Amino acid sequence: MTLKQLEYFVAIVNAGSISGAAQQLHISQPPLSMQIRSLEEELGVLLLERSTRVVRPTDAGLRLYEKALDILDMVKETGTGLTGSETPVSGKLILGTISSCGSILLSSAIDRFTRLYPDVDFELIESNTLVLVDKLKKREIDLAFARTPFETEHLHCSYLTQEPMCAVGKKEFFSDTVLQNGIIQLADLQNLPLLIYRRYENTIREAFRAEGIIIHVKCLCDDARTTLMWATSGLGICLVPQSASRLFSGSGMTAIPIDCEAFSSRVAIVYREGQYLSPAARKFLEIYCG
Repeated sequence: MTLKQLEYFVAIVNAGSISGAAQQLHISQPPLSMQIRSLEEELGVLLLERSTRVVRPTDAGLRLYEKALDILDMVKETGTGLTGSETPVSGKLILGTISSCGSILLSSAIDRFTRLYPDVDFELIESNTLVLVDKLKKREIDLAFARTPFETEHLHCSYLTQEPMCAVGKKEFFSDTVLQNGIIQLADLQNLPLLIYRRYENTIREAFRAEGIIIHVKCLCDDARTTLMWATSGLGICLVPQSASRLFSGSGMTAIPIDCEAFSSRVAIVYREGQYLSPAARKFLEIYCG
């Protein structure tokens, strides 16, 4: 068993096909298939279930996949450790990010990081938290900006500032009292057309139910940006984290914090426990998390 075989095997599992892995590795399919068959013969087990379109790891293949990831991480970390602190901080940093934390990512911290480490380039993978956590497990991204709640088992989470949820909509939806106080109660949202990001649906409904308040859900959708777009069109009030409300700042919208602890939210920078972190990823964490 060689490191190259493990790299090839991981690439096939991640790509879901031998052809896709071959393209990523910049090699032809025959030698790639030959290496995997050699690995299966050496181990005496079938690692991949092959079909005309996709390949899937067997139970034995899944166990090898997890071990292979750990081994390859260990090799990377060992190489970095031997080069010492003089290793230049450069290369590409692949960040996963949710759409609602753009203002957190593009804070003064990013200016400081790019000034200190100008040779680091970025690739952004934008998706929801669940998808980003899955990509972390597959080693497709280095770090992820994720928003609570999510399953934290086998993940290292550095939590950033806690923030309230906000009601965002046209000014005419809010009473003069609410506008004057700069905060809104759950009761003030009763019977108003609400635009809800599906990920927070249960939390929102439970909070209103606990207060005996009936709500009118005008639209339920799968992206915080969509709820904001609907709110901008005057179709209702969206309920989103405070940092997400800044995505549409200056568009004539009013954002008012909701006075309800159950609606609080936190963004975390996440990576897998035991995951190899490149020098760029470690410096990024130092700057953002202190």
